[in-house]
Amino acid sequence: MKSADRPAIVPVLGAVDSLAEQTIYQLEEELTSGRGTGEYVNLLIETLATHLVKYYAEETCTAKEVGGFPKYLLETTLDYINRSLERNLSTEEIALAVGIEPARLARAFRASTGKSIHRYLNERRVEEARILLTKSELSIAEVARRVGFDSEERFRLNFRRRTGLNPAAYRGRR
Repeated sequence: MKSADRPAIVPVLGAVDSLAEQTIYQLEEELTSGRGTGEYVNLLIETLATHLVKYYAEETCTAKEVGGFPKYLLETTLDYINRSLERNLSTEEIALAVGIEPARLARAFRASTGKSIHRYLNERRVEEARILLTKSELSIAEVARRVGFDSEERFRLNFRRRTGLNPAAYRGRR
């Protein structure tokens, strides 16, 4: 096989990949214990290689992902954030939930999305608030609480910054 036919694996900043990690540990155990059969060791190697190519090959990564997250880890992070918008999320909590160090999470998230975690959180909260303001009769304070802002004033500032309107004026447009 020519080197041009071999996929190039892209380094991914701060990724914690439990499948790759466990496969490597199992492979090491099989090789060092002397218990491993050639067939099982080859299966582990094939599994690891397939996984690495699927998630880390150069042609499967976009420019934003290089230096950021592999797709599955970014999706896991975004899913956790989106399911937890109503809470006061910290980078540390998100990092713990997805199994990555907080500083690495912050750098990889920005590299993958072009946004800080804080900015992404506020944007998503305002998106959810727009829906609640349009489709419910909840008070402005209750909308702020439900989308995770710690104060009504902070909610108003963020909402106006992102929409150009305060929440009451936005609701009045219906």
